[in-house]
Amino acid sequence: MRWQETECTGVRRRARRSKRRLNGYLWRHQLTGLGDTRRCIAVDLLAHGSTNIKPDQDVAYDAQALMLKQFLDTLRIESVDLVGNDSGGAIAQIFAANYPERVRSFTLTDCDAHDNWPPEAVKDFLQLVARGGLMGQ
Repeated sequence: MRWQETECTGVRRRARRSKRRLNGYLWRHQLTGLGDTRRCIAVDLLAHGSTNIKPDQDVAYDAQALMLKQFLDTLRIESVDLVGNDSGGAIAQIFAANYPERVRSFTLTDCDAHDNWPPEAVKDFLQLVARGGLMGQ
């Protein structure tokens, strides 16, 4: 998995709060503007952006939410200010529902929700990826 992190300036590491942006690796160049107030990590979701997956990799939204939990566990991050955009917003909603104690604040922007889950335009792509499509392309 690919991810990008910014360092906060003038704040001791143990005192920093963490903010995560799902589907955020595409937004990684904007993180420096937030680095003075938060430790910011942009996570590249599985089968999104530049992260490679195995042919049998589960890329369902539930699996992505679990991946985020495991990522935070690995970094020993207990709670986050979570920002979700596009399909990352759908994953953020599942993460918040499954692990509410891990979410300090929650922001959604222009994302999949309610009866638009996943968006009709994305369903064929998700099925293609689930079958191992796009590998090596």
